[in-house]
Amino acid sequence: MINSIKNSFLILTISFCFVFNSCTNPFEEETLPKGKTRLDLSPYGKKISLIVPDSTSGKLTVTENNTLIEINCINQQTKLNFGISIEETSGDIALIKNDIANDDVNRFKRFVEEDSTLLVWESEIVNPEFHLYSVAGNFGETYVIRDISSTETEPFNEQQIKVMAEAVKSIKILSAEKKNK
Repeated sequence: MINSIKNSFLILTISFCFVFNSCTNPFEEETLPKGKTRLDLSPYGKKISLIVPDSTSGKLTVTENNTLIEINCINQQTKLNFGISIEETSGDIALIKNDIANDDVNRFKRFVEEDSTLLVWESEIVNPEFHLYSVAGNFGETYVIRDISSTETEPFNEQQIKVMAEAVKSIKILSAEKKNK
């Protein structure tokens, strides 16, 4: 009788685990804000995904250049200007923070947000501009994410850089299975 109860409990526990795991896939269950999509970078050899503006926000482009991926979305009507680069390399928040504070050309004004993996700051050459730098990774792979500064577009304003910072915070490390599918 006790063995029967133990076996029933074991079967129930295993069944529960299978049901629970099948119901908690973060990519299937995730509710995204309007105008956003989860971009899987595994086709580009990166084991990450992140939430970015969708096609209703402007034309989203992903460009691969060796170890660097650039993601851009520019819409002149809505003034959306989203541009980040993701590179598989080691990063050092403390070193970058020191470089930012001691830059004589792009003068540091203030940190808007800072933690152990993300820096968002305001600086100024002629007019105020905002930037971000982040380090993300797991299981021996590290990615450095930066805003893409361009002379062809206006510098990022605070709201634009906050949208990019939210994208960085949404990064999920994909399993090896997901990367190989």
